[in-house]
Amino acid sequence: ELTPWIPVMAQRLNINFFLLPCCFYDFGGKKFTTKKHENQNDAYLNYVEQICQVLNFDVQRDKLRIPSTKAICFIGRRKNINMTGHSNDHQESISTYNARDQILKHFGIDLDCVTAEKETKQSSLMINKKTILQKTVKSDIALILFKYILQNGSISIPDAYNILPMNLKEQIKSEPGGLNSIIKSYKEIFLLSNNNIHIADPLENDMKQKLSKNGGNDQVMKNLKTKICFFHFYHPDGCPLN
Repeated sequence: ELTPWIPVMAQRLNINFFLLPCCFYDFGGKKFTTKKHENQNDAYLNYVEQICQVLNFDVQRDKLRIPSTKAICFIGRRKNINMTGHSNDHQESISTYNARDQILKHFGIDLDCVTAEKETKQSSLMINKKTILQKTVKSDIALILFKYILQNGSISIPDAYNILPMNLKEQIKSEPGGLNSIIKSYKEIFLLSNNNIHIADPLENDMKQKLSKNGGNDQVMKNLKTKICFFHFYHPDGCPLN
């Protein structure tokens, strides 16, 4: 996945490089895509070669004598190495600045993350907040319905929606599948039957899980806890599996 970045790292260190491309990845770690009727391998080699040229390398192709379909390699030599074998610091600084602009211009990638860093951080923060909010909202809804069903035996989907506070109703609107989807995500707590919500039987769920994981036989499995038990904290009789 680092194929496009090898010339970049070599340019930053002002050194030569040898590169044997393998899998087709772009700068973002995504699969390199080609146009229709275009050979993917040839297109990717041209893509890598263009990166090398943009970064001011004297680049050459060679074919290795190896038992592989990916035998084409690149040899990149820096153009700004003086006769003593040392880099010219001033020229290197100019080259680095120009390389950043050229990569940004040709490939839309900012090597210094100056233009993208703020947006990326904000986007990541929004995603994290949304994820946390969704988990909190779902758990609040589950607890309200759980307590109601404990007292009343069951509740229909429409009635379940009606007993929720207004702020939770608003949050449900942004949930794909709505309240129905939230109920199904808590299958260890709720049983949905004929549009009515019931309290699930942990013993029955536990047995189904054992049969599923053991190919249909009754072999006893060791219970593995993957999350906090809802029944342990909120059911008056606690968890029946303890």
